[in-house]
Amino acid sequence: MKTKRFVLFWFAFTAVASAQNPQNPYLKNYYPKKDAAFGQVVVGGGYETVINLTNRGSRPYAGTLGLFRTVNNESVDWNPTVNGVAVENGEYPVRIQPQATVTLRLTGSQVEAGAAILLTEDLSRDNFENLSLENLIEANLSYLVRENGRVSDSVGIAPSKEFYRASIPFEKFKEIALALVNGDLSGERTATVELSLFSGDGDPLGTKEVITLGPLSHLAQFLHEYFPGQALDGGKVEIASDVPIFGTALTFSGGQFSSLPLDPAPVTYSVRLEDDEGYATGELALWAEGLSIRGYMVISGVDGQDFDVPEFSLVNGELKDGFLRLAFTILQDPFFNEPVTMSMGHNQFSFESERVSGKWIEWFQNDQHLKGTYELTR
Repeated sequence: MKTKRFVLFWFAFTAVASAQNPQNPYLKNYYPKKDAAFGQVVVGGGYETVINLTNRGSRPYAGTLGLFRTVNNESVDWNPTVNGVAVENGEYPVRIQPQATVTLRLTGSQVEAGAAILLTEDLSRDNFENLSLENLIEANLSYLVRENGRVSDSVGIAPSKEFYRASIPFEKFKEIALALVNGDLSGERTATVELSLFSGDGDPLGTKEVITLGPLSHLAQFLHEYFPGQALDGGKVEIASDVPIFGTALTFSGGQFSSLPLDPAPVTYSVRLEDDEGYATGELALWAEGLSIRGYMVISGVDGQDFDVPEFSLVNGELKDGFLRLAFTILQDPFFNEPVTMSMGHNQFSFESERVSGKWIEWFQNDQHLKGTYELTR
């Protein structure tokens, strides 16, 4: 019975395709802690979805939960029931008082699936006239399965993170289900997504699936549907996209389903930094969480001489429409052995590129600066 119910659940999961942005038409990305994206909402047939939202700030939070689904390959407003009230025009207003928590319980009379996007009103105007950082939200989503009026199964899922690369390790290939969503709010960017399958030993199996996702489009399947004819125990699937996407991964085992983390995966580079006096070498690891970039920098030597102890730094920055900006602190500059703040930039950055070069600048505590060039090689 539970196996049949899960298959029905995942069939409903595949119903979401594309939709027009219900708000913020000029924004391309979600802003974590101001917005929240849920790539899968399912109601009816014993299923309900519960979304919990908390306003951690001192000012009220105002937003709109946009709901949409696909019927006959056409995106339509979706009007399930939220807290016992039927939604109209695919929009449900959300108001949360400071420090308060609200629960949105989505139900329906028949099995239906769609997507939900919570967008703050703070970012709904070009001039951001209502923008505040005193009404940030925290969110989570739970699927509940009811049999004879009682909850027989449930799974909790965090709001999705946008990524360019991600990896899902698994034990049982046929137990993994994966949903992918192009979260572009502008309606301008089409994502080309490549899925690659690897054995448990890390060997590529030579099997790749290329998927095209239009703006706000969604695709959900089991891995054995993405890769028909494959059968293996233990391994991973690598996901690579040319624009930010997000997704949900589930595993179904022993009659129960649960969520799997789908976090951004790092890309590593060898680094060469040059200026008029010499060069430094090292490594750089970067990954994207939506617009934000995180990573590590290790400087291992200068002018061909390795350090006894490499210099390690945390890296932060942003990547927006191909514009990469990194800014981070190096406690001991490799050229002058002083604390510095380094910045690096690139106007057409892509995680797909094998080699990236540009300019860097270091600022010293006495406001003097040093300039040079960098080269990153994957």
